[in-house]
Amino acid sequence: MENAKIVAKHITDNAQQYAESIVDKIVDIMGLDIPTWEKKAASGMYHTFFNHLAASLEIDTYRVPEEVLTWSEENAERTVASGRDIYEVIRRYPPSRMIVSNFITEICMDYDVSIYGTANLTKRINAMFDMSISQTLAAYGRLKEEKELELREELASKSAPLVLIEEGTYLIPLAGVIDEFTLSYVKHYTFIEARKSRAKHLLIDFTRAEKEGDWETNLCELIDLFVTGVESNVMIIGAPHELLPHLSTLLKKQANIELCSSVSQAVEQTRK
Repeated sequence: MENAKIVAKHITDNAQQYAESIVDKIVDIMGLDIPTWEKKAASGMYHTFFNHLAASLEIDTYRVPEEVLTWSEENAERTVASGRDIYEVIRRYPPSRMIVSNFITEICMDYDVSIYGTANLTKRINAMFDMSISQTLAAYGRLKEEKELELREELASKSAPLVLIEEGTYLIPLAGVIDEFTLSYVKHYTFIEARKSRAKHLLIDFTRAEKEGDWETNLCELIDLFVTGVESNVMIIGAPHELLPHLSTLLKKQANIELCSSVSQAVEQTRK
C-alpha cells in the first residue's frame, strides 16, 4: 500500500490517544455505563490494536495479535461470571467497527491514500474484529457450559449428600428431582463414598425426593445400586408407594434391606 510507512508511523505515534478517543466515542454513542477499569482495559486493547494495525501495513499480514484475542476471552469470562447475556458484549462490536473504520478512513484521506489502499486497511480492521467476535463467542460458549456443569454438580451434591449420623450410621437425604445427571453423580461420588465409609447402616431418605420426569426409574436404579453394591444394611425411608412393588421384590431377594417410615425410626432400629 502506498504511503504505508507514513501512515503506519502516524498510527503508532498516536496509538494511545486514538485508543482513548475510540473508547470515549463508543461509550458516548452507545450510552454505556461502565467502570473506569473497564474503560482502561478497552483503551489498552485498542492501543495494541492500532500498533498491530500499523505494523501489519509494513509486513502485509492479517494476523490478529494475541493480546486482542486474550482481551476477547477475558470479556467472555467476565460476562459468564456476572451472569450477563453475551449480547451485552456482542452488541458493542458493530458500532465499534464502524467508528474505527471511519477513524482510519479519515487518516487515509489526510495522507492521500487511494481507495484501494483504504479498502485494504479496512479489510485488516474487519479481520481483527471478526476474529475477536469469534474468540469471544467461542470462549463464552465453553465457559458457560463449564459453569453450568459446576452448578449442576453442586446441585447434585446437595440433592444426594452422604451424612454421618453417628458412628457406623450414614444418611443420604435425597432432595429435589433425581434426574439422570443427579443419578450419575450418585453413582460416581455418593455411592463410592458410601462404600469407602464401610457403614454398618446406610439410611436413604426419600421423603423430599420429587416426582418429576423419569423419577420412578431413576429411584429404582438408585435403590438397586446401594442394596446390591454395599455391604451395609440399607434402610429405605419414606419410599413413595409407586416403588413398593419393586421394594417387595428386593425384600424377597436381599437380606440387607429394610423399610422405615421416618429417619428417627430408622435410627432407633440401628441402635437395637
